[in-house]
Amino acid sequence: MKILIADDTPEIVSLMRLFLQKKLHNVDVAENGKQALAMIISNNYDLAFMDHNMPEMTGLELVKYIRTNNIPTKTIILTGYSGMKDFFAKSVGADEYLSKPCELEDIAAILDKYETNQTPKIQEAIESKDEIKPQSAHDDNPQANQSLGKRIMVVDDEPHIVKLIELRLKANGYQVQTAVNGKECLEKIPDFKPDLILLDVMMPVLDGYSTIIAMREMRLAEDSAFPEIPVLVLSARADNVIKEFMEKEEIKGYISKPFKSEELMKKIEEILGKKG
Repeated sequence: MKILIADDTPEIVSLMRLFLQKKLHNVDVAENGKQALAMIISNNYDLAFMDHNMPEMTGLELVKYIRTNNIPTKTIILTGYSGMKDFFAKSVGADEYLSKPCELEDIAAILDKYETNQTPKIQEAIESKDEIKPQSAHDDNPQANQSLGKRIMVVDDEPHIVKLIELRLKANGYQVQTAVNGKECLEKIPDFKPDLILLDVMMPVLDGYSTIIAMREMRLAEDSAFPEIPVLVLSARADNVIKEFMEKEEIKGYISKPFKSEELMKKIEEILGKKG
């Protein structure tokens, strides 16, 4: 299918475009409503995913234009506001509604619903919802390829950050477990057995530094089977405590918030490549 993504959030666009292209669809991107309108008028899109609140022209206004002018493009409204499905889908005539950040399974379901005249190759790709092949700037790097399918735990108390990282990791072939604080992280480690932990510093219950210390003590305890796990710290700043932990090799590195997903993926591949 020919699909338009109209959204001014780079992370959302990157994840959706990666997923849709891996499903063998043709994907165009618009950064604002005005650009999206021009593209919709001049192209026969099968589907248009559009943010409800974009610069210059909102997704809701776009849907109204599409419906008023009888354009056959199916419209999917994307919004960060929960509980607004009926309003967005019915009052402006949108065909579908998705909450941001979008679940890949929900996008796949929409593709299944509106796919027509599929070739066997495309049908096979769409049915394989759990087989999301990775895309990376380091695809030719043998160390990066060794990382595929490995387990990563994301520990952060900010749900939107966790969801964006989780979707990006899954789209790149990693298995993902999440935790909202250090205590939950420690509880989940024995069953999940992560190859890498992405760890926020400032969290309730048990912060990042305390979690690292607890992991070390559990690992060094007598008769302990607790594994040694590399840690990548997520922090708003590189303070002296982080540097001290890095010097003692308690952590393998840090990513300053806010960060670009490409930067995060590159660092993960470096760590897991060395580990592998």
